[in-house]
Parts: sequence; C-alpha cells; structure tokens
Amino acid sequence: MDIVRVWNFSDPHRYLDSEEFKTLMMNVVDMIEVGSVAKRDRTMAFGVLGESVYDMQQIRWVVLQHFIAYIADLTLILQTLHLVSDSPELSRRAIKLAVASYLDSDMSAGVHGRIQKYDTHLPLSESVDQGALNEVVKLTESFSMEAEDISKLRAQIRAFGSGEDDRW
Repeated sequence: MDIVRVWNFSDPHRYLDSEEFKTLMMNVVDMIEVGSVAKRDRTMAFGVLGESVYDMQQIRWVVLQHFIAYIADLTLILQTLHLVSDSPELSRRAIKLAVASYLDSDMSAGVHGRIQKYDTHLPLSESVDQGALNEVVKLTESFSMEAEDISKLRAQIRAFGSGEDDRW
C-alpha cells in the first residue's frame, strides 16, 4: 500500500502489509454507519429503471463513503503509530495499541460523523473524485492526537518492554 510506504516505518515482518492488518482496518471502516439501499422509501413512482438507477447511485455513495473512511482512518492510525512508536521496528502490539487508541478517541467518532454528513445528494460525476480527495485531506488535517494522549500511549508501549510480541 502506497499510503503505508510514505510513513517509512521499519516493518521487517511486514505487519502493515499483512492480511491481519487489512482485516483490522476493514473492521475499523465497517464501524461507520452510512445509508443503506434497502432502507429507502420505494413508494416513489420511478418504475423499475428509476429504482435501479437510484439504487446504483446509493450504492456508489456508500462505497465512496467507505473509501473516504478507509483512507482517513488509515492515515490517522498511521499518524498515531508514528507518533507513539519509538521502537526501531514495528510490533503487532504497537499497531494494535494505535488502532485501539484511535477507536477510543474523539478522532474516530469525529471522522466518521463528518463522513456520515458528507453530502450524498450531489450528482455523481467526475468531480466527485476530487471532492472525495478534498474531504480526506480536510479530515486528516482536522483531527490529530493531543500531546497528552501521545505521552500516555508511549508509556503503555514502553511498559510492555521488549518481550514477546502480541498475536493478531
């Protein structure tokens, strides 16, 4: 993943490329509550074709919101990991602690809340791609860890010492 590479972590065990980390990230993204195609009011008199177009547009918005969430969540988790990890190489323990602290923080709720409010009534077009990118940039610039939280997480990582690493 290019986003992971930019952070230049010392990850000789390739934890950030592992299926376990990808699953962990998908679980984070799945916590976002976005609209469901099945919940819409089908009493609108569009006919079958109209319903299909509407359903496809709704599915595209759900996918777009999940895409925005994935990129924003991943970026902020990696930022957290970068700020708290003072070890020469990454451990599963540090990764799991960064993810857990992100999920327990106001950042996660704030990011997902903003994504849920992302305007899904705009017509889908090529400009949506730029809009989604702009939204990711705004989200990652708006949310970050406080210095106090960083210190607490660093202390937690150090408290575990250099013993055996956690399992996924």
